[in-house]
Amino acid sequence: MKNDDVVDVLNDLIETCHDGQYGFSSSAEHVKSNDLRLLFTQRAADCQRAAEELQGLVVEYGGKPDDGGSASGAMHRGWVSVKGTLAGYSDKAMLEECERGEDAAVARYRKALKEELPANVRALVERQLMGAQRNHDQVKALRDQARQAVYALPQHLPQPPSAPAAPRRPVLAKGPCAFSCPHPTENRRPVIPMPRPGSRRKAWCT
Repeated sequence: MKNDDVVDVLNDLIETCHDGQYGFSSSAEHVKSNDLRLLFTQRAADCQRAAEELQGLVVEYGGKPDDGGSASGAMHRGWVSVKGTLAGYSDKAMLEECERGEDAAVARYRKALKEELPANVRALVERQLMGAQRNHDQVKALRDQARQAVYALPQHLPQPPSAPAAPRRPVLAKGPCAFSCPHPTENRRPVIPMPRPGSRRKAWCT
């Protein structure tokens, strides 16, 4: 494999490392959990060290190391959303973004290993791939835990206000009229009219 081709492969991986450094650093600024903030900060530092190792090999093979890594570039290559939108993300959503970024990183390392790399370059790429895979698996496990925690929360849904009870209908009287009406009936509702003062008129049912 020509040196220029080796340099191209290495610079592509340097760009990948810068994407990870940018993504983890941005996530650390917005995540709410202190444990996740520490983890993301450590992962950003790991990505920076990996880029520095690759840059040394680029110089060794006569190339110029890629400065790489930008917000738009990282987003295009599968890393986290633009920094301004992360402020509204939950920790679970942030972990999902980081897992997607690590998926992209692992894929690019595997693609690099398909090339006929010199032995020393292959050894470094394989070691860094193992680190990227560990990062991915750890982030994925934390994301799964976050999902389970969300699903385990009791869902207290507001209950609709109960409808007012319908007024109870009076029970219809059965049998002889309670007021000695001259026409006893079945199933008639007694009605008691208010007599005029001094009146002796009886109340009749209707």
